[in-house]
Amino acid sequence: MAHKWLLLLVSSCTAFTAPRRHAALERHAALHRLGATSTTTTEMFDSAEAILQREATLKIGNVRFTRVLDADDDVEREPLLYVPGIEFRGISVAAQLPNLIENAYDPWYCWVDGEDRSSFDEVVEAVSQFVRDKGGILAGESMGGLIATAAALKLSDSRQIDKLRGVVLVNPATSYDRTPWPLGGRLVSSAEGVAYAGAIGAAVGLLASDGSMVSKSLQEFSTLDFSGLERAVNGAQALADLVPPETLKHRVENWLDGGCAKTNERLWRLRRKGRSTKFLVICGEDDRFLPSKDEAQRLKKELDAEAITLRGGGHAVLVDPQRLDFGQCLRSSKALYGAEIRARKLKKAQRAVDDFVRPNATQIKETRDSVVDPLRRLVSPKFFSTVEGRVVEGLRGVPSPQQGRPVLLVGNHQLFGADLSILVDEFLRDRDLLIRGLAHPVATNAPSLIDGNQQQGPRPSPNWWNDGRRRDSFTGQGNELCGNQISGAPRHRRNFVPVSASARWRGVFRPWTRVSRGDCVGSMAIPNSLVDLHTGDESFFQKFGAVEVTPRNFIRLLQRDECVLLFPGGVRESNHGKGENNKLFWPEETDFVRAAAKFDALIVPFGAVGAADSVTFLRDKTGEQPNIPSARRWANRTEDFRFPLAVPTNPRRFYFRFGEPISTSDVDASDRDACSQIYAQSRSSVESCIAWLVEERKRDAFDSPLVRLPFEAAGRGAQAPTFTL
Repeated sequence: MAHKWLLLLVSSCTAFTAPRRHAALERHAALHRLGATSTTTTEMFDSAEAILQREATLKIGNVRFTRVLDADDDVEREPLLYVPGIEFRGISVAAQLPNLIENAYDPWYCWVDGEDRSSFDEVVEAVSQFVRDKGGILAGESMGGLIATAAALKLSDSRQIDKLRGVVLVNPATSYDRTPWPLGGRLVSSAEGVAYAGAIGAAVGLLASDGSMVSKSLQEFSTLDFSGLERAVNGAQALADLVPPETLKHRVENWLDGGCAKTNERLWRLRRKGRSTKFLVICGEDDRFLPSKDEAQRLKKELDAEAITLRGGGHAVLVDPQRLDFGQCLRSSKALYGAEIRARKLKKAQRAVDDFVRPNATQIKETRDSVVDPLRRLVSPKFFSTVEGRVVEGLRGVPSPQQGRPVLLVGNHQLFGADLSILVDEFLRDRDLLIRGLAHPVATNAPSLIDGNQQQGPRPSPNWWNDGRRRDSFTGQGNELCGNQISGAPRHRRNFVPVSASARWRGVFRPWTRVSRGDCVGSMAIPNSLVDLHTGDESFFQKFGAVEVTPRNFIRLLQRDECVLLFPGGVRESNHGKGENNKLFWPEETDFVRAAAKFDALIVPFGAVGAADSVTFLRDKTGEQPNIPSARRWANRTEDFRFPLAVPTNPRRFYFRFGEPISTSDVDASDRDACSQIYAQSRSSVESCIAWLVEERKRDAFDSPLVRLPFEAAGRGAQAPTFTL
């Protein structure tokens, strides 16, 4: 049994000491000298070999600050100061420097000599002075996180914290006073010579490494590769030389003990109005050195920080650039770059409306041949509209948009949205009019928003962190593979599985295709009606003009006098359960009416039936609710994105009826009562259209596929007639 523990200890230490180098980024000569690595078990000392030999760029007190890039680097970059952990030399960030530079940062790190005895306050003052001069981002890891927090407090007290974009804390030692380390650190520093180096190696190897590092080292040992063993010993000795026992004792007693007490008791001062900054806290879920997971939640409350927990991460999460892209992590932070991220999203959304290019004739034909026509042959849809109170066949009663008068089609969402392609295509066939849909983000972006339930299972890790559950490779660009994802599939739709045209009937009404995402979020059931419509570079919805349903997009479409398609019932209505056929699940909000009134839009209510009647429900919605945000961003709720278990029985005919248009020209958009009346009128009209279709189709001799399909096959594609009006 003892030899197993010895092997675990050695492999843990070797997790930091078994490198396989690769060439650093050619365009950054400085990085060649830094020896950035991409390894299977990244070793801190190799990746930082040049760091320990670099001279200081500037000095404040006894604290030295080194710039990574050469002075002649003329790229506009944001300064980032990294404050190291207990070794205080910048070792663990060395491998992340290429990522930081690639993400337009100008990285600096601070350090002191191994014999230095600067006080905690002196180090904090030097860091604060640097930030006052340079600004940018202040990042601290472990003990450096404690120093960075104290520096932010000092800047806050002097009303100079506005120089900072924000503070990044990686497994910060602000939790040090709630650990056994005040005693453990003294015990380690009391050792001498080889014993001290061994104690350092054991502490770093067993506690700073995570399961991924250990398992990789064990793999190497299983192939009789013991090259890392000597490196483990040398690495431990190098760390012992870098931080002699007396230095470690000084930092434990003066920096950690004293600094932790005085910093934690003043955290509240960072919440003062006009004296605060943004905080991002990154913690390893499996940190055995510090209780970082709990500390992240504490700081989230104390500092109103953004907290990110890295699944499977240990204490030294920065040392392996194959697992963590630190630059991408920072750039995707809502705390640090929330305004810029929102601006990019708004600009992208605006381009989706303003820069939309209508599909050409070839694209329309290809989509009809592969998606629409096979379904039309199965369900033989019939359309009706209303002209001066009289129901007529076809879309004659549906007005087209005109200058200064958009049209808003408002109706019920059929089961799984199975009729959407037919509905869009019918307007193209009838009058060459492309209706612009307002779709749930899942329809426009595929299932990138589908997360596991926060309480019931792990959320998917961000694309800049390899949590060990996924990736055949990791590039930091978000194109890594996950479980059974389709190689080469665009990132926004990689979980959709194409279905052959011959399986359209089963695909449309088979309630789901189960798509494995490995262990990222478990399995997710995706309706095949959506699967079938995501077979190109864009989804069917995007290609044919659909945009994400947001207030801004809705307004933009109305401003452009478009014909807009909206389903107020949303996902809840399309994924309805057993016994809920043809029921509306509209929210109480009347926002679409107020927007329509503002732009003098004509509201055309419509009803549709057929999809739910073509399946047999075997089981209602079950399982935990995925964490899907509401498509209506202004609603503080989540969507019910569970799917019922249903099997196709017979493809009933699809029927659509458009009611009398409702004018909003005399409606004041600010008059809530008037808008509520129009809302109620629209809903009532949709319900009337549905009821009319359900009743009238009883007279359709070709509603049943047993009669209709043979008839249309014999007629060589000619559509079977329906009931007379």
